[in-house]
Amino acid sequence: MMFRSSAQGFSLVELMVVLAIMGVAMTLTGGLVASVVEKQQRIVEIEKISQVFKAHSYQAYYSGYPITVKALDNNLFIKVENKPDKILSFEQLSFVEKDYKVSTRGNISPKVFYLVESINGKSDFQLPTMFRVYEK
Repeated sequence: MMFRSSAQGFSLVELMVVLAIMGVAMTLTGGLVASVVEKQQRIVEIEKISQVFKAHSYQAYYSGYPITVKALDNNLFIKVENKPDKILSFEQLSFVEKDYKVSTRGNISPKVFYLVESINGKSDFQLPTMFRVYEK
């Protein structure tokens, strides 16, 4: 008497076809995911720049020492009187060479920072001020 198993499943050919289809789908969407991640990293780094300048505005205001920030390539060189120089590096952004002054009143000059390559068609970004302009 022959006993036949009633277990059912997928054949090896069916599994290979499904894996091939998944591989093609991953290949097609992988590039899209990578570009989205890169854009998000750029947005995060732009926000980080704004936060750095805002923090240094407060520091200059409350310490009474002006701060100099030099943008060069993908680095910000921060010089504060009586403190060691600080270097912030960015992976996704590259700056137009420019010197920024943060006064003891919390003002940043110039008020815009520039990137070498544009992001969404924009290459200049407004720097935050410590105090908002009072309007009646």
